[in-house]
Amino acid sequence: MGRILAVVLLAGLVFAAWKWGPDLLEGVRSGSFPTSAVESESPSEALAARAEGELQGLLDGREEVVRLSAAELESLLLFRFPMNWPDGVSHPSVRMRDGEMALELRLARERIPALPELEGILDFLPDTVPVQLRGRVLAVGGGNAALLVHRIDASSIPIPRRFFPRILESIRGGGAPADLPPEALFLPLPPGIESIRVEGDHLVLTRTSCNGALPC
Repeated sequence: MGRILAVVLLAGLVFAAWKWGPDLLEGVRSGSFPTSAVESESPSEALAARAEGELQGLLDGREEVVRLSAAELESLLLFRFPMNWPDGVSHPSVRMRDGEMALELRLARERIPALPELEGILDFLPDTVPVQLRGRVLAVGGGNAALLVHRIDASSIPIPRRFFPRILESIRGGGAPADLPPEALFLPLPPGIESIRVEGDHLVLTRTSCNGALPC
């Protein structure tokens, strides 16, 4: 069975290299965001409550800056501010490193766009496909944020950039601004957040100021 699986995966990679050429090779060179890093804490209701309290302190003016770990952010997404994922999108998780964020989720195979270049690969994938979106977090209008994606991996296979808009369209839920770039994923935030960025392995948020002074 192991030999058969190895042959199937090798065939898929060979087909991908033939179809995608330099795009695939460039994706392999850039390396995938690590998925096996050991977190000091796991997402939980208790972490969500703690992180929510920190955010409330920021919005109340008791704190000027809040730094959230990946486990705290994932806990908020799971227990407090769940994103409006469409059917077929599940198991979101978050990792941060070196100023970048990786959003990992499982995507039903039928939600992957029917692109001719992917037909040979889809035949080898399971019913639910692990997908990783990697990019930079940017503030957008209305106090919200977006993940500007510069790499997508499906079952550890890098997807060429020209397919990013189609893949992201299959993942996006409702509520995103109409002018959101096609290579970005909307991240809703509580009202009152002025800026958001990733520093190292933490998400850093600052509060909206009033004439440059805190608190309002």
